[in-house]
Amino acid sequence: MRTYSVPSGNLIHTVRPHETPVSAIETDTTSTLVATGGAEGLVKVWDIEGGFMTHLFKGHGGLISVLKFWGGKESRWRLASGSEDCKVRIWDLVKKRFI
Repeated sequence: MRTYSVPSGNLIHTVRPHETPVSAIETDTTSTLVATGGAEGLVKVWDIEGGFMTHLFKGHGGLISVLKFWGGKESRWRLASGSEDCKVRIWDLVKKRFI
């Protein structure tokens, strides 16, 4: 996964987000975080500017097929993930755990 500066096009960070192919990706509404889901069933959240992982969530039994951030000032930040194991998980990004 590579992060580039816009409009210069300069490469800022390069990270390998998963050991398996990335199957889902989602950016939060503030464009400060990006979530990745892998074929191994892991969900990771990354700080875009810093290029480091902030969260690692385990709980799916298969490929992650969808990710969606929501929350903000009035509510806690959450991340929903769905996978081929037919489970939808809601993750609390503040408490760093499954709800």
